[in-house]
Amino acid sequence: MKKSAWRFILLSLSIAMIAGTCSVCAEAQSIPVAAQLGWVVDIQPRQPPGKLTVLQRRGEDPKPGKIGMPIRRSYLLMLAPGAKAIIHCAGKDEPIELKLPSQPSPCSPPSPLDTGGRSVRMPGADTANSPFPIIISPRGTELLTDRPTLRWSPVSNTVDAGTDNPETSYTVSIHRNGKLVWDQPGVKANELAYPANQPPLTPGVYLVVVSSNRDTSSDLEQVANRGFVVLPKCPQRADHQPCKEATIRGKEQRIRDLKLPEDSTRLLIGELYAHNGLFAEAIEQFEAARQILDIPVVLRRIADCYADVGLNREASKLYLEALDLPQSDADLETRGLILWSLASAYDQLGEFDKAPLRYDQAIETYLKLDDQDAVKELRKLRSQ
Repeated sequence: MKKSAWRFILLSLSIAMIAGTCSVCAEAQSIPVAAQLGWVVDIQPRQPPGKLTVLQRRGEDPKPGKIGMPIRRSYLLMLAPGAKAIIHCAGKDEPIELKLPSQPSPCSPPSPLDTGGRSVRMPGADTANSPFPIIISPRGTELLTDRPTLRWSPVSNTVDAGTDNPETSYTVSIHRNGKLVWDQPGVKANELAYPANQPPLTPGVYLVVVSSNRDTSSDLEQVANRGFVVLPKCPQRADHQPCKEATIRGKEQRIRDLKLPEDSTRLLIGELYAHNGLFAEAIEQFEAARQILDIPVVLRRIADCYADVGLNREASKLYLEALDLPQSDADLETRGLILWSLASAYDQLGEFDKAPLRYDQAIETYLKLDDQDAVKELRKLRSQ
């Protein structure tokens, strides 16, 4: 093998290790089998409803398709004349447009190693009542931007119980190879954009460190997935191979060329980013879509991204919000997937008093769906 090829492999491995990715350690954290479903991202026209109908089982009446509706491979999808629908298949970069009046789900069966676009991470610290700041974003992620927005959890007010408890301020800094790149003291909020008057971050591996005036620091959280990677642009590649940044930008432009409504466009770009390990920017896209389309699947995908970088407290809060939305009661597929993910998040948090209930609720849901594979896996996890 040529030296240049070895250098590329070693660089890729080092970036993956520092960023905290893990593609073959599925035993470390259970990812729902149902995460490999596809789902409906857009239906045109949106009004009146009924332009897409879905036959889930033989002998049943077709159900009206809705944005966010999970799609299994066995489903039959039927379009009304003049209508179109966009499907996202888990584990895939680009959407699929339905064109035939009647067709089965376009999502191909996943390979045994496919986790449906989900990576598996060691859990990070619990952001609830933490005595030190915890980096929320960018964390365990690659970035297209060279000017990220930095976010962290607040220091718990209980730390100084019984004292005057002065207002907390933070010193925020970015480091590369152990050297300080930039810092800003006296920050009172829990979010800060990398300043426009500073040089852009060059491609490479970085770490955000947040220190509080209570002598606590985010460095107290010693886990491997706290860093982030600014992706290189193509001209900096010496091997003349297509660079990741350009590939993603090209696929993003093809999504924009579909001329879909803003919410569906952002959902698809969020899926593209998440599947390629750009979790921080995926969350930004999903959050923007949520302002327009507040449905369970959007909350679930934001929560999934937080779980993917080990922030299970942030994930569990959003899974609970998704369960509270009225649409989750009417959609068993969505409810089952959220319950499974919530139980897994509680497991990772060590809240073993909460996880069994959610496993039981997920088992009950998948029994109603007659999904024996999911029931078998859930029962195994519940017994543990």
